[in-house]
Amino acid sequence: MFKIIKSRGWRKEIIISAIIVLIFAFLGPFGTYYDLSFVERIIFWAMAIFGCGVFFKYFFFNTIKHSYLSHLHIFTRLVIGAFLASFPATGLIYIIYKYFMNSTIPLEMLPSRWFIVFIIGIAITSVHFWDLVLQNSKTTYYKDEAKILNPIEKDAGIQQFLSRLPDDFNKNLVSLSMQDHYIKVVTDDAHTMLLMNFGDAIKELKNYPGIQIHRSHWVANQAIKKIKKQGRSHFVELKCGARLPVSNGYIAIVSSKVKKKAT
Repeated sequence: MFKIIKSRGWRKEIIISAIIVLIFAFLGPFGTYYDLSFVERIIFWAMAIFGCGVFFKYFFFNTIKHSYLSHLHIFTRLVIGAFLASFPATGLIYIIYKYFMNSTIPLEMLPSRWFIVFIIGIAITSVHFWDLVLQNSKTTYYKDEAKILNPIEKDAGIQQFLSRLPDDFNKNLVSLSMQDHYIKVVTDDAHTMLLMNFGDAIKELKNYPGIQIHRSHWVANQAIKKIKKQGRSHFVELKCGARLPVSNGYIAIVSSKVKKKAT
């Protein structure tokens, strides 16, 4: 039976969004300061920030999962997602503006308003998912086992992650795979789903002898059997028989790990 562990990530997102709403309501940009009361501005910007946030979050998660974009840095994918989200978000702003201000945005001003939504969307999305962007930087995980600072038993981050697993689980990790907002955790004898940020999991396991092989996959060094190539794609074959994809940006470091194990 799966054990679902809730993270506090959604609380952080709501708090950040609420702070942004209050800042915008206080400053009253784009004519809202003079045309709306403070309470109306709070409602206006709450609808705008939370409403547009749905679009930006949807497109952001889809761009980081898209296989054709896996070779791009995660921040580049964030910008692509923000670009796509800015179109429906601008439409939403147009509707909200018409309802609250009792007027429409002139058509000639729509391109400039779209650009503003696009830039603000990049900024807000970056703030919301900064940990994910930072932890998925390709250079973050190029660590050698010889540089492990502490034994697994004494590492607070590793123990924090392992404590989320069911008590009867074997704690020898095999792989982690991101699936929407969940992480599929595979150990030697079982698997479960955790509701948490993939970047946070990687951060906690930074001193565990393992490596990220893809934007959505991490494997323990001891579980790797060999690397296989199929067409233009590369896969890691695990000792348990499972196969996981290797992104182009990680092929060199994974190959190095496999060669070290063979010698």
